Amino acid sequence: MAPLTFEEAAEMIREIKSYPILMGARGGEKVDVDALEEALVRFSLLAWEQGLAEGEANPLRVTPQGVVALDARFVLGGER
Repeated sequence: MAPLTFEEAAEMIREIKSYPILMGARGGEKVDVDALEEALVRFSLLAWEQGLAEGEANPLRVTPQGVVALDARFVLGGER
């Protein structure tokens, strides 16, 4: 799957059930979806370039101001 393109990342985000909430449904504030797309692309590049066996950023907090990984774990040793 890696590396992802920005188009693939955008499509993945639009497919999640909570997408309307990310876009400000129910009176909420729209989050920085572009930053979320960039985070997905960068994580996929990291996995591809470093040969990660597995990786996770959980939770990944998305706000109107950007994205921050509150915790992350990566294991080296994957194949490309």
